[in-house]
Amino acid sequence: MFEDLTGYLVLYGLGLLISSSVILIWFETTIAVHIFKTLRISKDDIFTFDEWSDDMLIRFPFFGELLSCPICLSVWVSIFVSTCIEQINELSLWFIPSCGASWPILIFIFFKACIKRD
Repeated sequence: MFEDLTGYLVLYGLGLLISSSVILIWFETTIAVHIFKTLRISKDDIFTFDEWSDDMLIRFPFFGELLSCPICLSVWVSIFVSTCIEQINELSLWFIPSCGASWPILIFIFFKACIKRD
């Protein structure tokens, strides 16, 4: 669909912003706690992301690590978002691995710049 580099760069930047926002919201709010309580996967006495993360790591080690590690989760979010963009805009399939390989480090840099931890 896109014949010029500008179109690809716009979609690349858009996807990077979408993925970064998802990661920032996931790790800086309690949305994970609310989602997993709604799905009845988390216990009712969990209220913070750290408590949720600890509980997930104990009960479901693989998924706990995947969902509480910013780099791990950003890889899968990047692949999902880039696949959606590729399918909607009928881009080259090379868009997916190029974004999946480059977005996670950029997301991590953005994430570290935005958070303030003790």
